[in-house]
Amino acid sequence: MRISKGKSGFDEVVDLAAERIRKEPGRIAQDIIYEVSEEYGIEIGELAQALGKRKKGRKKVKVKCEIEYTQREDEFGKERDCVVATCGKCGHETMSWGQGEGSVKRCLAIMREECEEGEENFYIQED
Repeated sequence: MRISKGKSGFDEVVDLAAERIRKEPGRIAQDIIYEVSEEYGIEIGELAQALGKRKKGRKKVKVKCEIEYTQREDEFGKERDCVVATCGKCGHETMSWGQGEGSVKRCLAIMREECEEGEENFYIQED
């Protein structure tokens, strides 16, 4: 690990843990925190607390998403109705089967989980 100018070793480890959590959304955050704390000899509670403070300090922004009602081929080769949401900020797309309000809400929720920038924005349907 290289220490950046102006940052402590602890801050660097917190940055590393945050980056791994962001890049590995399929893993449980606590597992990553445990691995990083073991690897760098940092108290797991301190690391988790520092990560929690960062998360609380982030401003949640409303981001409008374009919603497209379309059809896509499912895993069985059959055309099915679906909804595709496109992030108005970065262009990332999410898809849900069906075309009801629940499908739109699911797309917007997935958008938050999959944000490639690690942001926790509030995604809304474009007017």
